[in-house]
Amino acid sequence: MRSCVVCGSFYESNKDNLISQIKNCFSNNLGPGLPTENNKKDIVGIIVPHAGYFFSGACAAHAYKEIYNSKSKSFIIIGPNHHGQKSGISNKDWQTPLGIVKTNQQLAKKISENTDLEIDDEPHVNEHSIEVQLPFLQYLFDDFDICAISLGSDINLKKLGEDLSKIHKNEIFIISSDFTHYGLNFNYLPFVTNIEKNLESLNLSSIKKIQNKNIEDFLNHIKTTKDTICGKNGIIVFLNIIKNIKTKSNLLSYYKSSDIIPDKMNSVSYISISFEKK
Repeated sequence: MRSCVVCGSFYESNKDNLISQIKNCFSNNLGPGLPTENNKKDIVGIIVPHAGYFFSGACAAHAYKEIYNSKSKSFIIIGPNHHGQKSGISNKDWQTPLGIVKTNQQLAKKISENTDLEIDDEPHVNEHSIEVQLPFLQYLFDDFDICAISLGSDINLKKLGEDLSKIHKNEIFIISSDFTHYGLNFNYLPFVTNIEKNLESLNLSSIKKIQNKNIEDFLNHIKTTKDTICGKNGIIVFLNIIKNIKTKSNLLSYYKSSDIIPDKMNSVSYISISFEKK
């Protein structure tokens, strides 16, 4: 069992308080409103942030509202390993204050047998990027399963994406990524004047390339700007997974931590994007 490690910091550790916190993520002024029954969408994947709910929870809620009516209830969650270089698939069930999230053991084994990823829970031990997604899924669904993949820098991203494209069937991909980390706190100062305008331009540039599924342009964007998108590896893998699938992308939410707590000199960008099969 993989116990929660950021409950009480990134999100509430008490069950009732956590449910109220998630509801507020949907219903506050930055959220999308509470999910309701409507026509089911054929969502292939979402890109969603992974900061504390106080900061990015409303942005994440936009993406989770999109999959509330999705056809599939099986999710492949790909997040960055902030603590090391290793990649690995978890084969443990995950615990949060809302209960136990079941891992699809069969899918985990299939992925390990058909890609360069190994079943290894070490990259997941202290990593928050996947854990913070789980209470949203538990809030929305009574019955679902996951396969959790933590990505370091030890894997060929293009090959992994192509391999996963041959394996997945109806699973929905959840790509966990915060976007630009700007400021001295993050050792990233590509500009020091017109910060808001330049930061928006930088963010919209990366968003456009992702929505257009232009992998080479996105890679070039990272190389030339050094943009501090912490889940870039997962995004690259996902774009390789869906490059031959006809999709419609939707930018659901975009704001910055500086919109929550005014601090123009240090800011993290939060973005939610969905990809729906045409």
